[in-house]
Amino acid sequence: QKMKIAFDARYIEKDGSGISIYCKNLLESLLLIDEIHISVITCKHLVQHLPEQEKLEKIICPYTIQNHPLQELWLTFKLPSILRRKGIEILFCPAFIVPLLKPEQSLIVTIHDFVYHYAPSSTNKLFSFYAKFMTERAVRLSDKIITDTETVKKELIALTCTQMEKIHVVYPGIPLAETEKNSNAELDAEFKILSKKLNINKPYFIFVGNIEPRKDICRLVELFQNLRKNSLFKNYQLVLCGKKRWKWAIIEKNLTGKMENVVLTGYVSEKELKILYKNSRAVFATSLYEGFGFPVIEGIKAGKTVFASDIPCFREVGNDCLSLIHISEPTRPLYISYAVFCLK
Repeated sequence: QKMKIAFDARYIEKDGSGISIYCKNLLESLLLIDEIHISVITCKHLVQHLPEQEKLEKIICPYTIQNHPLQELWLTFKLPSILRRKGIEILFCPAFIVPLLKPEQSLIVTIHDFVYHYAPSSTNKLFSFYAKFMTERAVRLSDKIITDTETVKKELIALTCTQMEKIHVVYPGIPLAETEKNSNAELDAEFKILSKKLNINKPYFIFVGNIEPRKDICRLVELFQNLRKNSLFKNYQLVLCGKKRWKWAIIEKNLTGKMENVVLTGYVSEKELKILYKNSRAVFATSLYEGFGFPVIEGIKAGKTVFASDIPCFREVGNDCLSLIHISEPTRPLYISYAVFCLK
């Protein structure tokens, strides 16, 4: 008899990033396991974005993860009867949004980070209060907790005094690149089309992530412009791939007059991103705080030098494959100039 799991998949959306990618990749992997039966919790308008959605049993929730407090009330008072009727044994919540009361089923939760504690200035105070409240509740109600890294596990224990035995570190994976199946000629042709669409010219550096304060975009751009003072890098571009998020207006104001040779692509598809990685000169990951960091892994997988902030999770995830930088130090442009110059 198959184990029955309910998976809160409302995070999977069009043009998603971060937790959306995590959920999509995890769900695709779970669907390969014959011994489990998955019911996904989703919204009607999100069904189309689920992987292999025709094979999935769906529990339709009328509220998205942004609908507070209605979604929490639905999870607490409506969902239990649905799970009971379907004989669900495990409820998996891929982030800190959980029912307000302990469910009958075993509850497994993923805690991705503690932005509200370690980078409070990168989010608004109301969300920080909500994230803290829900994270602490999720930790208290859960039977098992998954973290993306040992770094987050240590933070979790330090902040909540959770027993170590309750926590399991499971590193998020990334799918096999479709571009690996294509010939070099096909990839070159695809890049030619994409570069024309996005106004990108080689050589270029690439940054991938939402454009928000925590990613330290302003200092990255400043560092890049300092690099361009060296004649070797005068014609380089800095390609920023990601959506404009919280406090974009402030970031835009701070970048006024500093955007020469900087390209903002907005969201790019997975296939386009892999092509951009492949043709880049190097990858920058300049976050002030992260719980994991997909761009680091993606950059390494693409065979690129990754210049990453010297923060705990990047040291763990990248191991010896990264060039760690303190982006605010005045010597950084000189160091990176040398490192890029030495690249093959």
